[in-house]
Amino acid sequence: MNWPYLFVHPKKERKIESIEMGNAFRKVLADSWDFKILENTAYPIAVAKAAKHFDIPLNLTIVSYLQSFVSNLINVCIKHIPIGQKIGQDCIIKTYELIREIEKENQNLNLEDLGGICFNSDIYSIKHENLKTRIYKT
Repeated sequence: MNWPYLFVHPKKERKIESIEMGNAFRKVLADSWDFKILENTAYPIAVAKAAKHFDIPLNLTIVSYLQSFVSNLINVCIKHIPIGQKIGQDCIIKTYELIREIEKENQNLNLEDLGGICFNSDIYSIKHENLKTRIYKT
């Protein structure tokens, strides 16, 4: 299940980052709960395997994963734009409805629906990857 996730990423550094995050999460799962996942499992796949192992419902897994993703992005904005804590929290609150919509849309999807296309994100990520000075890898 790891390869389809990695296959859809056009950028090498995003693949590496996802594997590094997956390995860090894998270590926490092994150390804290004695739950083992294969090394070099992409982070979203590791989260899915953990959710299945611990019987966390799919809808709760999706909502929690997206909430964490959004919170991390907004945290970067709070630190680097800076937008401030209050505006950051307002942004997070405004994403709840969208996260719930995504969760509902995903109830009827399967592996054939996996994929996505984000030309602008991909182009700017590739440009970012080639910068000499960067704050973040990706």
